[in-house]
Formats: sequence, C-alpha cells, structure tokens
Amino acid sequence: MVTRRGRRVAVILDIDTFDRLVDHADDVEDRRELAAARIDGYVPWDDVKAALCL
Repeated sequence: MVTRRGRRVAVILDIDTFDRLVDHADDVEDRRELAAARIDGYVPWDDVKAALCL
C-alpha cells in the first residue's frame, strides 16, 4: 500500500493478482448486465455480440 500524508492512495499488486481481480470484475459486470437483460426482456443477438466484442 502506498500512502501520501497518511492517506492510502495506491496499492501495489503482483500481475497475477491484478489479472484475477480484473477478470472477476468483468464477470460481475457481465452477470449484472445479464440479470438486467432478463428483467427487460428480449435482447437481440447482434446487441449481445456487440456488447461482448464478438
């Protein structure tokens, strides 16, 4: 942890931990979007592919 004047301003992580955290955040966002799509109803396949950059 890096501090400035006693306040936390940054964290230093090894790259594997960082990658796992980013992947987890992406998964959480995907699940949230899927849940919203199910509530809203039909989502066109082309929109799904575009959202996933496919």
